[in-house]
Amino acid sequence: MPALLSPSRLLFPPRRSGASRRSCARAFRTGLSAGLFLLALRGLAAMETDDQYHARTWTTDDGLPHNFIISIVQDKQGYLWLATTGGLCRYDGNQLKEIPLPAQYHAGGFNIRGLAAEDPDTLLLLPASGHVVRLRDGKFSPHPVSALTAGRRTTELFVEPGGALWLSLQDGGLLRWENGQGRWIGAADTPIPRTGRTTFAVDGQGVTWFASGSFLGRYHEGQLIRSSLNIGEPLAIASGREGAIWICTPTRLLKFVNQRLSVLSDDPPWKDALGTVQCHFEDSEGTLWIASGRLGLFRWADGRFAHVTTPYAIVMCAAEDREGNLWVGTGGSGLGQLHRKAYRLFDSSSGLTEDLSNTVLRDRAGDIWLGNNSGGVVHLKDDQPVPLDLSLDGKRLYLSTACFDASGTLWAGGPRGLYRVAPPFTDPPEKLPLPEVRLHLLYCSRKGDVWFAADPEQFGYFRKGVPHLFTESDGYDGQTIRAITEDRDGQIWAGSFNGDLFRITGDRLVRVLPGQGLEGQPIHDLLMDESGALWIATATGLLLKQGERFRLFTQEDGLADELISQLVEDDRGQLWCSSRSGLYFVAKAELFSVARGETPQVFSHRVGRDQGLVGISPLQNYHPSATKTADGRLWFATSKGVVAFDPGKLRPPPSAPPVFIDDVVVNRRSVPARDRLEIPPGAHRIEFRFTAPSYTSPESVRIRHQLEGADPAWVATNTTRTTSYSGLAPGHYTLRVMAADSTGSWSEPGATLAFRVLPRWWQTGWFQLGALAAFGIGTACGVRRRSQLQLKRRLRRLEQEQALHAERSRIARDLHDHLGGNLTEVSLLVERLRHTEPAGLTSGLAALASHTRRLGAELDSIVWIVSPRNASLDRLASFLSRYALRLFQHSSTQCTVNLAATIPARPLAPDVQHHLLATAKEALINVLKHAHATRMVLALTYTDGIFQFAIADDGLGFDSHRTLDEGNGLNNMRERIAEIGGRLQIESAPGRGTTITVDYPAPPSASPESAALRRSTGLSA
Repeated sequence: MPALLSPSRLLFPPRRSGASRRSCARAFRTGLSAGLFLLALRGLAAMETDDQYHARTWTTDDGLPHNFIISIVQDKQGYLWLATTGGLCRYDGNQLKEIPLPAQYHAGGFNIRGLAAEDPDTLLLLPASGHVVRLRDGKFSPHPVSALTAGRRTTELFVEPGGALWLSLQDGGLLRWENGQGRWIGAADTPIPRTGRTTFAVDGQGVTWFASGSFLGRYHEGQLIRSSLNIGEPLAIASGREGAIWICTPTRLLKFVNQRLSVLSDDPPWKDALGTVQCHFEDSEGTLWIASGRLGLFRWADGRFAHVTTPYAIVMCAAEDREGNLWVGTGGSGLGQLHRKAYRLFDSSSGLTEDLSNTVLRDRAGDIWLGNNSGGVVHLKDDQPVPLDLSLDGKRLYLSTACFDASGTLWAGGPRGLYRVAPPFTDPPEKLPLPEVRLHLLYCSRKGDVWFAADPEQFGYFRKGVPHLFTESDGYDGQTIRAITEDRDGQIWAGSFNGDLFRITGDRLVRVLPGQGLEGQPIHDLLMDESGALWIATATGLLLKQGERFRLFTQEDGLADELISQLVEDDRGQLWCSSRSGLYFVAKAELFSVARGETPQVFSHRVGRDQGLVGISPLQNYHPSATKTADGRLWFATSKGVVAFDPGKLRPPPSAPPVFIDDVVVNRRSVPARDRLEIPPGAHRIEFRFTAPSYTSPESVRIRHQLEGADPAWVATNTTRTTSYSGLAPGHYTLRVMAADSTGSWSEPGATLAFRVLPRWWQTGWFQLGALAAFGIGTACGVRRRSQLQLKRRLRRLEQEQALHAERSRIARDLHDHLGGNLTEVSLLVERLRHTEPAGLTSGLAALASHTRRLGAELDSIVWIVSPRNASLDRLASFLSRYALRLFQHSSTQCTVNLAATIPARPLAPDVQHHLLATAKEALINVLKHAHATRMVLALTYTDGIFQFAIADDGLGFDSHRTLDEGNGLNNMRERIAEIGGRLQIESAPGRGTTITVDYPAPPSASPESAALRRSTGLSA
């Protein structure tokens, strides 16, 4: 590829060697530069100065990475990008945000040499490392052209409207990149000497022009064609409106448009200070702005230069945003924004005697007059103060209030009374007959009356030169009247310091009570508009009287401040309020709409702050203190002087700004604000940060947001333009954000961000489905288990009921079989005894006693069995022992009981207990009744889980085989024992006695209760 420039040794021939020659050369250049700069400053002193701009400044204290700014670029979204010697910075009108470059681009420092927009979504940077870097969607990446410039220092870049990229290198190279291909560009005729900077411009035909040193040319078919224009050495070129190219040379300002070159000036302000034009551009109104380094900022308009007064010693660049605001980048003073002042302040610096003027009024011709306290009356003629020599007794009048009547006569009041002077105001003023009062209010009505209010407690009017003072009989109670106005019918309205509104009817004051809680709150000003609505400035808000209805507007209704001192209506139907926090205006149409209930709030437009009009308080003790002139200007008497505000100079509010979700911070860690964002599971705090690039009145921008899935309605965002959420449930969410401009119009559709909060593993769908299935299975199993338990409980209950029924049946049967039979025997025995001879009575009574004992024993056994506490093996053994001893106590048979030492307290079911006891009782009774034995032994043991009792006697005995086959008693005993799982064994023979053994298997149970039971019964083995 052809090189743009010859090698550096050809462009810059080597100087002669020798330290002295180099020192002389440096000294000569330094002296020449200093001399030229002094000449330039001398020329600036004679140049027109424009001081009607207010500069607002941002420095490193506000977030700039460095106060030296090289370039300013606005991107498609509206952000301002600042290239500084300390890095890259972005500004949205609300906050400066430093954008740090990756470490790979830090070589050579943090200086950003060049900045341009490659396309609507991409920014190009030239860091000190020599790379060409792209910034897109918040990510940095090397531009492919960097491979062609490796090892060479790139100094300037330029992007054509079509997207082609131009790079200028320090060694003289010029590179053009288009459609992914790079091409080195050279001049068609002679090499291009590089001295100073390289600048670019595009004309109306889309042709790119190039200027460097003494070379000026255009690009055509891969070559730079030297221009035939004879302009000398251009300092810089820039694109202008309508295809123009602005050319700054060391001695001239030129404009090239439609192939025609025009010399606009051959005496530019930088003429005597070569090389000072750093940047120039044409704004949207056709004004050319020139940033010329140490010479400052100039503008070219209406055929002449003006030096713009700024607080900046060095101006390196200037730019205009899409809202029309002017920005300047300084050489060490930070970023500046210039606003054309829409006001003038008339104070001592304007030619007045004092800063403070108590009253401001308009005469019949529309001119403004000021009551400048000890400075007397001042007439502003073409905004120049012309004092009137109003003196009395050699003393200038101290003026607090004034008005002009229909004849043009000036009525003036102050601490020493009331005066009047007729035009042409050359005669001494006439003092009117009033008591020694201090006047603070004058008003000349259309009917010719002159109304006045004074301290102490004076209110009245002059009619045809005759004063009339209101008294208590007229409805005046001595309140201090602070405000006065007149309606369309000529009726006078007055407002007092105590908050009362009066209507003067037939020389009487009629109190009008608005019922708005104004009692005791001062009324400062009254304004009657053309529609007949009365506007009342109070200490607690703006009160509207419309017909017989009142409506009080406060900050809740959108007012910027409730303590209002002065009211003026402009030509656009806007109500201007001078308040303790400054000036603001509200559209009357909005106020009426809120009063009708059609809209919820008005919007207050604050003015003056962007122009440095701060710290000024309105005067509220004198009337008139505010008015409007025919040219549309609004005049306010303030604590620092009289402010004349021109609403026509206010820049119209921009449309609703775009709004962006700039950053997302999850648990203090920043994540990209991309759509379909996923928030990790667990405890989290999500913070969203919004931006709405706006620069004309950024403090008026309002932002609201709504998180679908969490917020039921729109939420106003705080002043830091952030919002946060904690503990969001897992699921999908969409954040919507909208911004509104100063007119209250919301941007559509705004910005959206869809994201998802991921669930924990136990909150996932599959787990919940599994848990639901497990719950269902568990519920089914639980229901089945419960049903089974209920069925078992029911079966147990039925078994218990059946066992109870069986037990009752058994008890009934025992009572019938045992007690009933014994009672029958006793009855029969008693009946026989009635017919027995005395000789046989003894034996009969003995038999009766025997039966009675058996009856008692049977009753004891039945009662014992019924008691639940006796249902154990050890208690059964004890009972059998006692039963046997008691049964044979009075018989002829000797009874011996052998009770083992270890009978466990094994629980016994009622049927087991019953069968064992019944079997033992029947065996014992058989011995007593049938064996005729002399000795009987009952042995009870427990061995290896077998409970055994054996009943042995030495009685008659019997043939056990035959008896078992024929008798039911022994078979019943065998069946009882077999039913409970035991074994019964009978050993007997005639004449050899009988032994009955019962074995019942019971698991061993170690319990100390058996020993305690044995001790309590007194039985032993």
